[in-house]
Amino acid sequence: MQPKLPQFYRQKLLLSLINKFNNRLSNSDFQKLLFIFSSTKKENSEYYFVPVSNSPFSFMAQADINRLGTLGMISNNNKLELLFKSNIRSYIKQSDNETMDRLSYQFSTIDSKSLDEYIFSKHPFYSGNPSNQKETGHQNNDKSFYSIGYEGKTIDQYLLALVANKIVVLIDVRKNPISMKYGFSKKTLSSACSELNIKYIHIPGLGIPSQSRQNLKTISDYQRLFDTYEKNILAKSDDLLKQIYQQYENNKKIAITCFESDIKMCHRSRILNKLNKEYSAPIQLL
Repeated sequence: MQPKLPQFYRQKLLLSLINKFNNRLSNSDFQKLLFIFSSTKKENSEYYFVPVSNSPFSFMAQADINRLGTLGMISNNNKLELLFKSNIRSYIKQSDNETMDRLSYQFSTIDSKSLDEYIFSKHPFYSGNPSNQKETGHQNNDKSFYSIGYEGKTIDQYLLALVANKIVVLIDVRKNPISMKYGFSKKTLSSACSELNIKYIHIPGLGIPSQSRQNLKTISDYQRLFDTYEKNILAKSDDLLKQIYQQYENNKKIAITCFESDIKMCHRSRILNKLNKEYSAPIQLL
């Protein structure tokens, strides 16, 4: 009996691609093929990728593969294999099925070398020596404090922004670095940063207690909260701000992060303003 298919289209897409190349792809090669598939889609991609160990890698896709394995839908013993007979193709958009068919023809003989050669010729950013970063939309070499929120981003989109802007230190100013959104709880985010040679630092002393963030509805509500935060917490945190500035002095490319995408709706705006005022530190938004 066919098991109940996963809810998310992206996971159905993984199952279909695994089925198309059944028992022919290692996990590493599957990531590469999924990257090629995603980069050739005419519509927006379900997965985004960052360069890990000189190869494109999606943390979200890997989490989904692990989940499908836990559900008993696939096996990942040396080669990825679908463990049930499926008409999964019928659940996939026609355009995606057509792309898979083209890939199956183009890569009828799968090996890491051919996948690498294709990727590095088309997408040198992922080669480990990215001489061309145009595809990322970022070419930033400025020395600055950067601000980034993860609202509206997948973990891979978020990490790609850090890598493309050559961030070497990520400073998390959440009081409680826990998130229901995959990839953004402290342990997972710190581990992903480590894979990319980005130092992760959590400074809970610069966060706002969750009970203070209740019933915020208007911009005025947020501004009152941040005024109180600036007076009661930030004004007494010179040592923590100095710690952040020291990271800047040592590394030049650091980013301060929290949840909100709009910096005006986040307390990190006050942190960055004070850093700018006290140390004449330039600020850029990611």
